[in-house]
Amino acid sequence: MILVLCGAGDHSARAAHAVLAARGQACLLLDAALLDQAMLLVAIGTTDEATLALPGGPVLRPGNVRAVLNRCPAPVAPPGPDGAYIAEERFAARLALLGAFRCVNAPTPRGLAGIEQGPEAWRHLAALAGLPAAAWPGEGMAVASALVVGGAVFGLPPALHQAARALAGFAALDLMGLFLDRNGAVLHATACPDLALGGAAGLAALANLLCA
Repeated sequence: MILVLCGAGDHSARAAHAVLAARGQACLLLDAALLDQAMLLVAIGTTDEATLALPGGPVLRPGNVRAVLNRCPAPVAPPGPDGAYIAEERFAARLALLGAFRCVNAPTPRGLAGIEQGPEAWRHLAALAGLPAAAWPGEGMAVASALVVGGAVFGLPPALHQAARALAGFAALDLMGLFLDRNGAVLHATACPDLALGGAAGLAALANLLCA
């Protein structure tokens, strides 16, 4: 089974789920908010093990989940004086749970769906990877986007594909979106890109990555 984990209103995740289902792949679309109502059991050791028992639904384990399309948002703090603490505990629980599964993207303490960082950090990494990067400081306006899905790159000239893959590698991302200025320089990046950027070919590449 492929688990597609996302927030409410994530149209890209739903498109990916539809492509997987059309291929005949067993898949489950799960709103991440349900994680706060589920039973989570995580054993951390030499080999992490986890059990996710959904309310009224299946029991998921690494053994019966082939991969997770991980677009899990950070938990929202509930109202009340302990809201921030509860959100932190839920973040830690999601991080431990997802760490036991094969995820695209892998969770990190700096972002459950992959690393989250400011534009200055992304531009620095882009330059190291060999991509044109916008000067910092300076905001700029994104007028184009690009997408990296595993080894496939969409929206960039072929000469920059290897550098884009290098940037994804620096950020430990299987799935990455880039925001570009009018000169094609990187302004910012995201671990939760709009999958429509790659069209049908991008969704197919993602399905292949998840099913590998």
